[in-house]
Amino acid sequence: MIFTCIMAGLIGAALGSFASVLIGRADDPRRVIWAEDGQAARSRCPHCGRTLTWIDLLPLLGWVSARGRCRSCRAPIGYRYLVYEGVGAAVMILAAWTLGIGGALVICAALLPLFIAITAQLYFRRPVPTVYWGIAGVIAVALIVVL
Repeated sequence: MIFTCIMAGLIGAALGSFASVLIGRADDPRRVIWAEDGQAARSRCPHCGRTLTWIDLLPLLGWVSARGRCRSCRAPIGYRYLVYEGVGAAVMILAAWTLGIGGALVICAALLPLFIAITAQLYFRRPVPTVYWGIAGVIAVALIVVL
């Protein structure tokens, strides 16, 4: 059970990191996959634009190891990224502990990034993109059919 919770926490942190991508690119959901220039979208420093390296992209550890600053320009990087990843890890650990391995845990993992993104959008009083609700509905229907 401990190993399951650890793995769920790691997966949850990664899902929280993906939720931060959804939140940061909510104004144009196509940018989740594609950048403005048609290339694959990559995570960048919001201040200097430097593409983040693999160490910077490790959920929770990347932010902590850089002490919440860009490794290039030393500009502060908001703690909200750490919060989204931490919430994702905590929710998945709790879900794994209470639900065990099974279909309910898969449903939780599939919907977690959308729930974090929608909650953050509502918290910051920003409009929730309609595409979020559509994706959540498609995932929910697909999981009902499969499970």
